[in-house]
Amino acid sequence: MSKIKMINYVKCDNCGKEVYKTPYHLKAKNHFCSNKCRGRWMSKNIVGKAHPGYNKKNILCDNCGKLIQITPYQLIFKNHFCNRKCFSKFKKGKAPWNKGLKGVQVAWNKGILQSQAFRDILSKAHRGKHIPKNIRRKMSEAHKGKVCLEETKKKIAEANKERPPWNKGKKLPPYSKERIRKSLQRRIPSSLEEKFQKISHKYNLPYKFVGNGSFILGNYNPDFININNKKIAIEVYDRYYKKRNYISIEEWRKKRAKIFKEFGWKIMFFDETEVNEDYVLSKLGGE
Repeated sequence: MSKIKMINYVKCDNCGKEVYKTPYHLKAKNHFCSNKCRGRWMSKNIVGKAHPGYNKKNILCDNCGKLIQITPYQLIFKNHFCNRKCFSKFKKGKAPWNKGLKGVQVAWNKGILQSQAFRDILSKAHRGKHIPKNIRRKMSEAHKGKVCLEETKKKIAEANKERPPWNKGKKLPPYSKERIRKSLQRRIPSSLEEKFQKISHKYNLPYKFVGNGSFILGNYNPDFININNKKIAIEVYDRYYKKRNYISIEEWRKKRAKIFKEFGWKIMFFDETEVNEDYVLSKLGGE
């Protein structure tokens, strides 16, 4: 396990106030508590010959040949351009410097576990901040249609196995069931649920639709329940959507069955290929 590195506190070079710095930022020559302090310090100290723009040199643009002025520091670069357009034209068709290279850039904090104090500071700094709606919309559009690979899903599942769920050992408040019920009240049956409902009505099967939140068991809402005083619940589902939302359909079914069993209920499952008259009657005809 990597060693935990504590945050180092340094004094602001302008006002003397103590500020926290990560190990990477400690390499900097000067430290400031804010951009205002940085600006004030630079106004006093980076003037004349100390200013990077002092004693500019004349040089030709490598793309169009136009005469441009650059700072002495910029002389270390191999090529020089008058603007981004010239830079783009010059680079077009040329292989990038890092083509075929792997692991060239390594994150400064790779293998370093941040201290709890630093995590608390970050948490406090981001508390109450919200991503603007236009940014959220762009993020949504960028991820639209993208599906995680099975290998990625397995990796996520493995990583989450060691993490206890946020609500482990916590009892949901009494109003949780009411909230679930309210959130589902306006839900209309899906096309698959409607298909099952039609079969049920046609052959007078003793099952009614409760997927609108009218029946909650252990904070779970089944699609149909038996109305002849038998503790039987039914879930109808499309495998495509379950594969997208769960690691495996088998795990989802086992978890659901376990919860219902605790309350003395039996649960039956029908996927989109099984919601047909022959199969439903073979399973429920004798109920």
